[in-house]
Amino acid sequence: MSASLQKKFKRRFDEFSAARRALTHSGITRETAVREPFMRLLEVIGQDHGWQIVREERLPHQRIRPDATFIQNGVPRGYWANCGQVWRTMRLRQPCA
Repeated sequence: MSASLQKKFKRRFDEFSAARRALTHSGITRETAVREPFMRLLEVIGQDHGWQIVREERLPHQRIRPDATFIQNGVPRGYWANCGQVWRTMRLRQPCA
């Protein structure tokens, strides 16, 4: 990871951590409250691998719609789906099936 991406990742990770701490302190535990900071963190991770992140895209020939899909040259490289549990991340072939 380049130095500029490391800085960007650290900044996004700090934002995400601060949002989680603030919400936990307030008693809020739902995933949607920290969704945007987490999505920005995923964007930096994907950028390091040359992946694009697509939100809420239905998987081909399925009814499943993960929260995010990493795509490279039209090929899915990983998924993120909060299945009402602790987050399942990266490289799931059947998110929340």
